[in-house]
Amino acid sequence: MITWGQIRPGAIGTGYSSLSYLHRLPFNSLKIDRSFVMSLIDEEGNYAGGSALVPAIIAMAHNLGLEVIAEGVESEGQLLMLRDLACDVHQGFLSGRPVCEADFRRQFMSTGRGGPSLGA
Repeated sequence: MITWGQIRPGAIGTGYSSLSYLHRLPFNSLKIDRSFVMSLIDEEGNYAGGSALVPAIIAMAHNLGLEVIAEGVESEGQLLMLRDLACDVHQGFLSGRPVCEADFRRQFMSTGRGGPSLGA
């Protein structure tokens, strides 16, 4: 997938995404599939351990100099956990529902606001 001038593989852990691509292609970032994000915490907001791979994926990506994007973030608990794990960027319904290009430009571009960063 090519987005905003950067090369990104599809979400790691599903479909045709393969770790071997990380050595063969010049990726800038790595996406974590929402299925892993969804299993990070339980209903009470505690770390569920259901996706022990997430911390490993984040560490591996950072060691390769890649930005990490978490897909499907829908709760504050998930966001806080990802922030604690040093994930760089999130996307999902927590940030907002999909919008048309005109609404996106009006909401984000005209006010000078950036994308959905996890920030400190």
